[in-house]
Order: sequence, then structure tokens, then C-alpha cells
Amino acid sequence: MVALVGLLTGTVLLLAPGTTADYFAWSISPAQTAVFMGAGYLGTGITMLIGLLLARTWRDGRLIIPPILAFAATMVVATLLHADRFLWDRLITWLWLGLYTLIVLGGLVVLRVERRNHGSTTPAPMQSGERAALLVVGLATAGAAIPLFLLPTAVAKLWPWLLTPLTARVVAGWVGVAAVLAMVSALANDYVALRLPLVGWTITVVLFLVASAVNRGEFASGDVRSVVYFVALGLSVAGSIWLLLRIQRRRPRAI
Repeated sequence: MVALVGLLTGTVLLLAPGTTADYFAWSISPAQTAVFMGAGYLGTGITMLIGLLLARTWRDGRLIIPPILAFAATMVVATLLHADRFLWDRLITWLWLGLYTLIVLGGLVVLRVERRNHGSTTPAPMQSGERAALLVVGLATAGAAIPLFLLPTAVAKLWPWLLTPLTARVVAGWVGVAAVLAMVSALANDYVALRLPLVGWTITVVLFLVASAVNRGEFASGDVRSVVYFVALGLSVAGSIWLLLRIQRRRPRAI
């Protein structure tokens, strides 16, 4: 379900970012916000599709669940806080809220069932430098996501394009995905379990980069916020590839 929703929503938002008032749950402005969201949804859909096709055990996919849960819960809260912005006479709006609620409940059930069925797995420990890098990334992204969600009006001024309180909270949800994934992965200390989510995150951030570069007219030229944004995404891709290559060398048959 997550794969299907991600692929469909991501494709539509990327192809028609300027016409969300005609088809989406709310009117997203500026178009760069819709493009950013579309890249995130498409990356998530691709990641889940890879997991569906290639993951063989619970261990392969278990680190994907916490970030998805966190994001879905964030979207539910953001929707309820900004209910006045949504077009409740449209089916898509009820699907938006219903699917995210279902994802939260379904994810909790999956975690409970799989933990009971399979118990704990002996981890394949990462090296201390790898865990430290994940913790730094997790803390840094959490330091961006939490203030953006809690104080959207004030913190949105630091973002490189215009955000409303609602879209600031939605963007914070995507940043929070990185924070949760990085910290959960560091705590799990299992490079085998990290393979699939790391591939997925790399794909997603590359999509963020490409979509934002294509839509760079929404960014202020030479603005330090834009520079920080693109540099941060570039470093995220480089760091993900670095860690993925280290994992691949230890386990050549990894995804």
C-alpha cells in the first residue's frame, strides 16, 4: 500500500506541481513544495517496491518501519492542526487522512507481530565511526525537523523557499524521516538491516536534489539558505553512498 501510494502521489506531484488546487487534498504553494513532496513520495514508493521484490526476511525491512511510522504520525497531526486548509469535500482528502492513520496502526501491528514471531536477531555490528556518523546525522536532522514542526512560522524563515505553517510541518516530516532512520539504525547496530533503507534514502535524496535543481527558479539566487540546502543534500547522498559501499564490501550479496 505504501509503495502504491508513494509511486502514484509522487508521480502526480512531480508532473503537475502547479495545479494541486485542482486535484490534491489542499492547494500547495509554491510549486517547489509540491515538487519536494513528490520527490519524497516517489523515493518512498521505489524503496518499498525494492523491499517488496528483494527483501527476504524481517531483518531486511525492519528499519524502514520506524521512519514511515514517524512520518505518517506527523502527517496526521499536521492535518488535524491545519484542518481548515484541507478540501474536505474531496475524496482525496479523506483518503489522505485515512491512509496515514491506517499506516500508523498497520505499522504498529507489523512491529508487534514480527517481534513476537521472530524475536531478536543477532546483529552484525557496525564500526564505531559508522555509528557515530549516523548519530551525528540523526541529531542534526532532528535539530532541524523538531523546531520546524513545533514553531513553523518562525523557523520557516530559515528555509530556502516560502513555506506556510502547514507545508513547514509537512517538510519537517520528511526531514524527520532522516532523523528517525539515522538514529534507529545507529541504535540497532546491524549493517545487514541497514542495507535496504540506506539504498532507499540514497534514491530519495537524489530525487530531492534533481527535482529541486530543475525547479531552482523558486530559490533565491546566491541566498545562503539555498546553498546550505543543496550542500546538505549533496553531503547526505555522499554519506549514504560511502556507508553503503562499506556495507557492500562486508557483504557482497547485499541489496
